[in-house]
Amino acid sequence: MYRGIVEGFYGRPFGDGRRKVLLEYISRLEEPAYVYAPKNDPYHRIEWRRRYPPGLWNGLAEDMSFASGVGVDFIFGISPWGFMDGESALLRAKAESAMEAGAAGIAVLFDDVPERPDGDLAKRQLEFAGEALGSFRCPVFVCPSVYCMEFLEKPDGRNYLDSWKEYVPRSWHCFWTGEEVVSGRLDAATIERARSLLGTGPAVWDNIPANDYCLRRIFLSSLDGRVPEGHHYFLNPPECFPAALFVAWRLLSECGIYEWAPGLGDEEEPWDILSWFHWTPWSPKDAGDRFLEKMRKAVFDDPEPGFDEEISRIIGLMENFLVKLERLPWGYELFPYVRDLMRMLGWWKELSTLRTPEERVDRLKFLAMERLPMEHPLACLVWDISMYRREWHR
Repeated sequence: MYRGIVEGFYGRPFGDGRRKVLLEYISRLEEPAYVYAPKNDPYHRIEWRRRYPPGLWNGLAEDMSFASGVGVDFIFGISPWGFMDGESALLRAKAESAMEAGAAGIAVLFDDVPERPDGDLAKRQLEFAGEALGSFRCPVFVCPSVYCMEFLEKPDGRNYLDSWKEYVPRSWHCFWTGEEVVSGRLDAATIERARSLLGTGPAVWDNIPANDYCLRRIFLSSLDGRVPEGHHYFLNPPECFPAALFVAWRLLSECGIYEWAPGLGDEEEPWDILSWFHWTPWSPKDAGDRFLEKMRKAVFDDPEPGFDEEISRIIGLMENFLVKLERLPWGYELFPYVRDLMRMLGWWKELSTLRTPEERVDRLKFLAMERLPMEHPLACLVWDISMYRREWHR
């Protein structure tokens, strides 16, 4: 079964050699594969009918050839937004060009399309894809518009999947993200439910490290228990390339390959500390949770003995990490997340010099919201309203 990366996020695609670095690294996996499906490549999605400009296409063809050379199956994705009857030849021509350039398979993606998912749409999508790719003798992946359990609650969501199950070719593989678009848990029961809904084998598209909906954060959690036996599995990384390489390391580790990626630097501890606070969308790592509790106590009670020294050590470690990031390819992309962490740790170091909880709370409010506000006005409004409702319910 394939194990690999799906470049499927909203944001700048991995150019300038980034993709080759990922391809070479994941080649250590057994049956490695890479799905090319970046939402903001216009020739992949919005302008899918148009041929790639020669410069862009030559770069992609080089990546496909490189993938083949290191033993990675490159699955070339096309997202035919707003397709019309009679346009299957355009999809077929683009897929044929990719296969000639070295692709090992094709993916057709109908996720996040601006059309209401109902039974008629599923039938049209699969007939369109079938007309284009029915003669292809390569792995074919398709992404339905209803690609997680969460979307079954949409109007006609179940009708869409009933129709999809009826018309999907049994040799094709269907992408599925789990219970939600970003699923907190992926297990065997989730995958088996997907099989019964889709009518064919689901291929897991795991969005747990993707951050295109929350750009101030990255997510660096382990993949413990998320890579299912007997099913294809693809991890959708963040746009920040060092973080993408780190989550690829998480994937290799989960598959029993403990080989640190050279592009991550020569120390694991800074990455571990960064992951304390950038674990999943819903929670910090356990070590981060314990550290946050110390920080709460440092505001409302006296700081624990040694806490100031612990913060100083972490800040020093991260300062050294920043210096090393300057020397790593694309290391600057990680700068905002490291500097953000250091800035907030610096607040707590300052708070520890104040004598009373009242002084600390007032100073924290000033630093976070008045001196140089740390958050977007819209996010502040959301927080204010949520706190108002909490008080109102009391």
